[in-house]
Amino acid sequence: MILDFPVKYALFDMDGTLTDTMHFWKGIPARLLAAEGLSLTKEQEATLETLGLTKGIEYIRSLHLSPKADSFGYEDVVRILTPCYEGNPVAKPSVGLLLKELKESGAKMGVATLTPSHLARTCLTRTGLIDYFDFVLGGEDYPEGKSAPRIFLDAAEKFGCNPTEMHLFEDSFYSVKTARAIGIPVVGVAEAAKEEDRDDIMAVAVAFFDDGFSVRVK
Repeated sequence: MILDFPVKYALFDMDGTLTDTMHFWKGIPARLLAAEGLSLTKEQEATLETLGLTKGIEYIRSLHLSPKADSFGYEDVVRILTPCYEGNPVAKPSVGLLLKELKESGAKMGVATLTPSHLARTCLTRTGLIDYFDFVLGGEDYPEGKSAPRIFLDAAEKFGCNPTEMHLFEDSFYSVKTARAIGIPVVGVAEAAKEEDRDDIMAVAVAFFDDGFSVRVK
């Protein structure tokens, strides 16, 4: 067994938690701006990482880097992401085994991601995971991202449970902070692109895994 404690409702982040797809997102602002000979500072990149897709686009526009950057839209980002998710996304190690165990135990499962929902479903279908989930909440409906609790509260409503009754499986600390603030227990997942979040997540998580769900660290 991967988990040694009961989970009735399991809410999963997708990129970096279920799937090895964080790198799909990393170059998008740079690619959009590079065509204009522009780039973001490290501080601006850090701010952008905490925002959902819609708010992220608004943030880039607010910097007024160029007339073209001021007009970047949702469709520009989706155009770059689509071939990535339609290509060959890969599930993280032992994810299938974990989901199988949870399903056999009777747990209900859902996904809360800032990826547009149609691309999230494509990704989960390509990786063979889609049938495990009762619902997928996508980023187009949550412009505030996971810095606000609405996406988690909506997930609890979908499950028909109190937020404190569901476990969040997550690799980003800012999202973990939001969840913990409303009492959601967290199972942390290591992600190379979020290595700086590792210790902070471990400090508040009920369990923590490395190499997908292959290695139990906590």
